[in-house]
Amino acid sequence: MIKKINLLEFTLIITIIFLVVKIFIISKLYPAHDEIITFDRYLNWHKFFRRDTPNNHFLLSFLGTISNQIFGFNFYILRFISFLSLVGIFYIYSKIFKNYLILTLFLTTIFSSQIILNFSYLFRGYYLSSFICTLIFYYLNKYFYKKKIKHIEKIFFFNFLLAIHSLYTLYIVIPILISLSILLIKEKKKLILLNKSINYFVAPTIFIYLISIIVTGFSNEFSNNLNIKFLLNNTVTVLENSFIPGFRSIFLNDYIQPDSLLKISRTETILYFYKLYSSNSILFLIFFLSFLLSVTKLILKKIDVFDLSIFFFIFFFILLNKKPYERIYVGFVYYFLFYIVLNLEKLLVKFTLKKNFKRYANILCTIIIIFLLRNIKIEPISDEWSLQNEVTIINIYKNNCDLANNKLDQYKIWILINFYPKQCYYYYDEKMKINILSNNKINSFYKYK
Repeated sequence: MIKKINLLEFTLIITIIFLVVKIFIISKLYPAHDEIITFDRYLNWHKFFRRDTPNNHFLLSFLGTISNQIFGFNFYILRFISFLSLVGIFYIYSKIFKNYLILTLFLTTIFSSQIILNFSYLFRGYYLSSFICTLIFYYLNKYFYKKKIKHIEKIFFFNFLLAIHSLYTLYIVIPILISLSILLIKEKKKLILLNKSINYFVAPTIFIYLISIIVTGFSNEFSNNLNIKFLLNNTVTVLENSFIPGFRSIFLNDYIQPDSLLKISRTETILYFYKLYSSNSILFLIFFLSFLLSVTKLILKKIDVFDLSIFFFIFFFILLNKKPYERIYVGFVYYFLFYIVLNLEKLLVKFTLKKNFKRYANILCTIIIIFLLRNIKIEPISDEWSLQNEVTIINIYKNNCDLANNKLDQYKIWILINFYPKQCYYYYDEKMKINILSNNKINSFYKYK
């Protein structure tokens, strides 16, 4: 028997179809600089564990590697992986929430923020982590209604996935785990907390990071011998000389180290939040409203695990004393959006709308959503990120690799090699520190990407 689709589910399905057509069929897509870095460094079985820069979003690189093995390099397929995370977010939304009016507000929020919308189709891991955040939200919600231990296991497991995905996820992982731990202790489930946290979070997280540390250190310290044979013949040497450099590259690089508290004044902190408000007011309002709700419920002593996690997020953010790139927030913004929607739905439950009024309200909401979809703009997130100009020039010469050597600078040649990996043979000259393109395989040193 086919399940009857309600208006909310139907609207989300239509929205997904419209976005697929708008983004992947109608629009001309160009890569971003960080995408090219990922294509270059992390989409191979022996590379996706590397963490020499925060650019590698582990789970996305893993999925991208699988995609490349099955389909070969395909820019649109790789970007569609991120878009599938948005589909997953919409699906989880439909499983938790039912109010059509609030769905309209939810979609309005997403489509009114260029940064939230744009990252839904970039090959970056922010939407994948946001999707995992919504899964955590879903199982937290289920657990505190049904109290089933299997939900706790899933919560710890999905936090494990977040933690290994990228270090920026710790902004939300730590607050969630602290909040969950407090409430489980309050429920006198200390043994369950200890057992499930070790088995589903601590142990697997340590295991994956140990591998990443060794692989990263191996890549950095033995760059001229990156092959399995050398690794097997020199296992002890590799392990001894890779751990410390690998650990430093992952956990002590310039992007991770906290700024000195003495260097960051209160005025600078306020200016940082003002900058976020002025450049991405939607993002700012989402986090501000979430924090306001959590503090209000804290004062009223009506807190739950979501209120605690939002409160601890702000506390942890201040304690960490970092000023992350705005795109980092996309990696967990849907957890905060779901939190706001949950509280709005609880509030609206107290109001009973007349049938005719509800019908007219639904018609109005549908008109608003149609207007939003019609006016969606698919455009580069910024000139700094987009490589549209570079790719446009590359397209002129990509069919003549020998000519491209003379017409393109090294940056564009690097883009060509990674964005059109089967277009040209190439050879990296160690002495001159340049890539050399060729139409033909001149010798054994020349290869495809």
